[in-house]
Amino acid sequence: MGKNSAIGWCNHTFNIVWGCTKVAPGCANCYAEREAKRFGYKNMWGPNGERRILTDRYWKQPLKWDAAAEKCGKQALVFCGSMCDILEDHPVVNKERAKLWPLIRETPWLTWLLLTKRIENFVPMVLDRNIDNPVVGLKRLPRNIMLGISAGVQETYDEKWPILQGISAATLIPSFVSLEPLLEPIKLDTPDWVTGHKYPDWIIVGGESGPKARPMKEEWVVDIIKQAGDTPVFVKQMGDHWHKRFKQLAWPPDKNFLPDTVRVQKFPQEVRHDK
Repeated sequence: MGKNSAIGWCNHTFNIVWGCTKVAPGCANCYAEREAKRFGYKNMWGPNGERRILTDRYWKQPLKWDAAAEKCGKQALVFCGSMCDILEDHPVVNKERAKLWPLIRETPWLTWLLLTKRIENFVPMVLDRNIDNPVVGLKRLPRNIMLGISAGVQETYDEKWPILQGISAATLIPSFVSLEPLLEPIKLDTPDWVTGHKYPDWIIVGGESGPKARPMKEEWVVDIIKQAGDTPVFVKQMGDHWHKRFKQLAWPPDKNFLPDTVRVQKFPQEVRHDK
């Protein structure tokens, strides 16, 4: 099965649009904005910015990925939202998002990793408004998705994780958290009034990339791995600030280099692939 993404924790990346509005500390040096400008798209950020609409041919790519995954007999992971936020309240995003749910159902051999900084919009935008997919008891969703939040600081994690936790419990949809870029130590042990304490089903950790990359300390990552216990953790990268500081390890730096203390790259349990 092929791979069209350079991101280590997925096989493919897919976007319903390009463009977004910055809402969190981790957005400051947005890699997606930087990448878009590299391709000549300079006016796609902010509430009044344009959003790049993708072609019908682009939207058909996941069908090929699904066929290849079925042939191999193994689920493929699709990161949905590398250049956008699928839950942004923007007229173009709202229109294009409606096309996503039928596509997810048509590709049962793909596990769709739906990552957002706006998890609070999931119920009103997806469950309440999705006429094509009426929900009874918040459980009638495609089975081949994982719902995730992006949180690089404690305040964001404490705000967003309880919302995701509640949605995951109600819908039986697995959850994941992307602590990337990780900008400070984060404690995962957030109390839940129903279950006591619960972690996400998968945790991704990574440092910031780019010329203005902020630091991520090795001990922060070590602590998260220890906290996670049996929860699978995928450490993607240490970030450009770390590599520049320790350039004696290799120069130009190997972006995939990880210290022994954090060389952990585990994947989540396979998500069910029925329609």
